[in-house]
Amino acid sequence: MRKLLSLLGVCLLSLPIYSTERPLPGDGQKEVLDKCQNWANEAKDRGTHQLVVAFEGLAAFKKKAAKKLYSYHDALLAGKNPKTPSGTSMAYVTDNLLIKNLRKHYEKTNILVLPHTKEGKPGSISFSCVSEWKKVFGQELDLILVGHSFGGPAAKRLMNSLNKQFPKLKISGMLSMDPRLKNKFVTAPNVGKHFVYYQKGFLRGYPYSDPRGEGFTFNFHIKGKDISGSEGNNHANLTFYKGVQDTYLNLIH
Repeated sequence: MRKLLSLLGVCLLSLPIYSTERPLPGDGQKEVLDKCQNWANEAKDRGTHQLVVAFEGLAAFKKKAAKKLYSYHDALLAGKNPKTPSGTSMAYVTDNLLIKNLRKHYEKTNILVLPHTKEGKPGSISFSCVSEWKKVFGQELDLILVGHSFGGPAAKRLMNSLNKQFPKLKISGMLSMDPRLKNKFVTAPNVGKHFVYYQKGFLRGYPYSDPRGEGFTFNFHIKGKDISGSEGNNHANLTFYKGVQDTYLNLIH
């Protein structure tokens, strides 16, 4: 019996335990750097080099929803079968895109979701975290940027900041949904493929231009009649649009 308990203890100790801390708004700079460095090293040990940085729109980021997403991801990685998180209403990107599809690719990727405010520039959580991941993975970092509404300009700021500070670091893919407001949306040369979905109704979005010509940025104007979902308006429901869902999953590959 004692040998059996000892063997059981060894087996339990050998099981992977995932409880990774991701940075949250309100964390100090050192705390952000430490969390992101540890997270990147854990991801490397796990054999994945993909980081998705997603930005919610105006008033859509919910810290509670972000924590539910992270706990859900950790539980899946630990081999559990957790219930899909609920109660994340109005966290459109977190709920309708990230949580909704996580079971399909949880082993391949790592996700950081943030509000649009104060993000994208050097010193921000998003820039600092990507910088730490770059230290660990170098040019092998598979970086994906996602932005909805005012989260679109936040993704743009991060894109431009990275292009200026780390011009050799490539952003594998970028997904913009109804980026607002109209203010020179131009895809930088550090982005591999950029997919932009926008509608012209309530809280309309805007397309991107790309000086490199065709083959890098793809703009899709979606008519209101083709957008459906449970959020009550097409601007929010765009996160449900099949093209958006398929593009996100293809970027995660």
